[in-house]
Amino acid sequence: MREVCRIAGDLEGECRALLGICHVATNARDVTSMEQYCPEARALAERIGNQALMAEADNAWAVYRMVSGELAEAEAAYERSIPMARSLKHRPALIIGLAYSGILRFWRSDYAGAERENVEASQLAAAARDGFHLPLSLSYLGLTLANRGRISEAMASMQEGLDMARRNNNAVALSRIPNGIGWVSREIGDLRTAIEFNEGCVEVSRRTRAAEAEANALLNLVYDYLLA
Repeated sequence: MREVCRIAGDLEGECRALLGICHVATNARDVTSMEQYCPEARALAERIGNQALMAEADNAWAVYRMVSGELAEAEAAYERSIPMARSLKHRPALIIGLAYSGILRFWRSDYAGAERENVEASQLAAAARDGFHLPLSLSYLGLTLANRGRISEAMASMQEGLDMARRNNNAVALSRIPNGIGWVSREIGDLRTAIEFNEGCVEVSRRTRAAEAEANALLNLVYDYLLA
């Protein structure tokens, strides 16, 4: 698609093709491709003056920097993309920016900020009927609430995300949300439920080849069985 758009002189189409490559590379954890194509997409969006595409490109770059551990750079990119998407009323870019910025804040133990952004992301995703990012936001909202001591709210949020993921056959969410439920269950001493969800997470992760999620679930199971 990129080559076709380039030959046709369709710069916007070429930029969208580059962003598509970035998204695929992100899901595949293809860091080399992410590093190559995200800056190309951002430069092309800036060249044609399309702010919506600039916001999308900043989101893609931010996710790449999160994957590579450069959280300060990721945060700077979200500080550009979220206000831009909000001012343009570009809901898809705003949902993605808030959802992943919320994850970044969670990683940094900024639970107040993580809750705020995940709540907004989940509300926007629900309104947009975004079946991918809504379970993601609900999952990290649940983990955030658990870290703030609000266990009942946390479990309800994650269960809602899991139910939606099952209805939509969302393999990404199905390989991760049970991990979170298992962790919280262990923290409150419910080892039977923890083992059940973590074993289920291992099974789904192997089926979907989600190595990262499988590793997390296996690590959780080690702790579960040590305490059982």
